[in-house]
Amino acid sequence: MTGAGQGLPDRDAEMVRAARRALPRWADFPAGADPRPLVLLTGPVRVTSGFATGDAKLAFLQGAVEAAADVPQDAVRMLRRPADGRVHGHEVSYRVVAAERSEAEFATDRGNQLLPAWRLEAADALGPIGCSRPRRTPGAGRRQDPPAGSRPDRTA
Repeated sequence: MTGAGQGLPDRDAEMVRAARRALPRWADFPAGADPRPLVLLTGPVRVTSGFATGDAKLAFLQGAVEAAADVPQDAVRMLRRPADGRVHGHEVSYRVVAAERSEAEFATDRGNQLLPAWRLEAADALGPIGCSRPRRTPGAGRRQDPPAGSRPDRTA
């Protein structure tokens, strides 16, 4: 079915298809656990103030992230993705220069919550980046990572 003769897909049918694709991702979620794990609504990465350059932003969004020697690899793992490291035809990367264990505010299914996070400083960032640290849920016996397919909150 199309909307108003404009060739647009039927929104209800698309929502049903999206729900069918999403449902298997949540099949193992421990909804009955006490306490039940939080669900991050905005993703595990918070960029608070943006980037100094357009190339830095694009490198970050592509996952072309490097870390200084003293930055724990665990702190930048969520930021990295396979990327060719090229923006506008030249090599670029986003360099994290410092990391410390801290807390950051994340939107969850139970409102905004301060959660354990890496506080990252980068050469081309205008402010700190919060990167959540997955934690174990008591009694669950396994890490509670963000659901597959969640997207980082990149507000810049």
